[in-house]
Amino acid sequence: MTIGMADYLLFDGACGVCAAFARWASRRDRRRRFVFLPYQEIPAEALAPLGLTPQHCARRLYVITRRGRVLGGVFGLNAFFSQLSPWRLLVYVIYAVPPLLLLEMVIYALVARHRHRLSQWLGLSACHPT
Repeated sequence: MTIGMADYLLFDGACGVCAAFARWASRRDRRRRFVFLPYQEIPAEALAPLGLTPQHCARRLYVITRRGRVLGGVFGLNAFFSQLSPWRLLVYVIYAVPPLLLLEMVIYALVARHRHRLSQWLGLSACHPT
């Protein structure tokens, strides 16, 4: 992982929902701005300078920008979507209307908390609850 060369989207590779989202997102990233990596493939020593641990990454998605900015959860998700033209406007609206951001945070927290169940219900590989 080389900061400055690309934006990185780190996800839980053991989680079916997370891996499915990463595959979906990769197909939409037509300009190949992001490198999609399961956090399990990154040594803990490489995460430490970013202020991250494997335990952090097991709880939420992270985007590491080319400038080294670390954005987790909905802020990482929004950083990704802000790079895609059809979704960019939605991200602007979410930040312009604070109740929408709050709603997004609540939904993200619910999905993150129950992603192992969602994975099972969808017939995907299920991760262990964190």
